[in-house]
Amino acid sequence: MKRLLLATFLAAALASGPALAVEETQRAMTVSGEASVNVRPDMAVILAGVVAQGETAKLALEANATSTRAVIATFKDEKVDPKDIETSGFSLQPVYVYPQQGDGQQQPPRISGYSVNNTVSVKIRDLDSLGSMLDKVVAAGANTINGIEFIVSNQSAALDEARAQAVSEARRKAELYAKAAGVKLGKVLAISETTGASPPVMPVLKSARAMDAATPIEPGEQRLDAQVSVTFEITE
Repeated sequence: MKRLLLATFLAAALASGPALAVEETQRAMTVSGEASVNVRPDMAVILAGVVAQGETAKLALEANATSTRAVIATFKDEKVDPKDIETSGFSLQPVYVYPQQGDGQQQPPRISGYSVNNTVSVKIRDLDSLGSMLDKVVAAGANTINGIEFIVSNQSAALDEARAQAVSEARRKAELYAKAAGVKLGKVLAISETTGASPPVMPVLKSARAMDAATPIEPGEQRLDAQVSVTFEITE
């Protein structure tokens, strides 16, 4: 009886085994699509600073504070929102003089004064006024402008356009491959994306020909890129 039951169990297992092991593999094709759009920036971030020196740390600090307050006041007079003005760097350092070495004697450097550097980061939302604003803050006491970064403040709409174009490009390529392979495309199974902006090009500040002419600033355009990977089902 035990042998009969064992034989019946093995027969059932062998009969059902192949059916459980066979799985229909879903056929699919994955392709990528890329697209980019050019957008004109609508905001700039500048780093404006004041470097001042004095015989003592106190005198250097006072001189720097006077000019820095004038620079910040100028930005506010130009309708820059106070929340868009932020101190981004501050340093006070001694200024050393290195005496000439002679007769084999090493003489240590001595402190001849102090230097204070105060830098503010400012968001400029009116690009048309940027050139004249730079002239005014320089006149107010700013003696360092550490570059300009142009920004597209709202990238969503432009990126959506690039995303749609990238998906269309992926479908075009998939249809081309499917036709060449003699199959048809089915539904979309998965989409993933890599989206971003190209590195901004830092502009060069050009000197104005006359004191009453605003410094020429050209924001140019920023390229926004979208790349997608789309997986399509393949049908007969």
